[in-house]
Amino acid sequence: MTDLNTNESNSLVPVPNGTEASVFDDLVNRYRGFAKKSAENTIKLGETLLEAKQTLSHQRLKDFCHEVNLKHVGSTFRKFLKIGKEASRFEPFNGSTPVAWTTMPLPQNLSEDAAQ
Repeated sequence: MTDLNTNESNSLVPVPNGTEASVFDDLVNRYRGFAKKSAENTIKLGETLLEAKQTLSHQRLKDFCHEVNLKHVGSTFRKFLKIGKEASRFEPFNGSTPVAWTTMPLPQNLSEDAAQ
């Protein structure tokens, strides 16, 4: 059924377990799933950058940054590096971290009480 005022569909769609869910519920679930993976991948990017910084020479690190389109002296580099250094502190927040790395709290802003 379509709402004539908004053209929104409330029809049911099949889901993997054989039941049906509304289009709305399906979209919400997919978005949340992608958001969770995005936050987890942001942490993995930070860990990878940290590993690159720890294992590569200065010139090879600059080459790495060029290859992945990251400014070696930029704020994004510094933020990812900080996330990588403090990756274990983000684990308790998996599933509730923000979608974008730009809105992830820096580890120094996370208190132990925030995990509660």
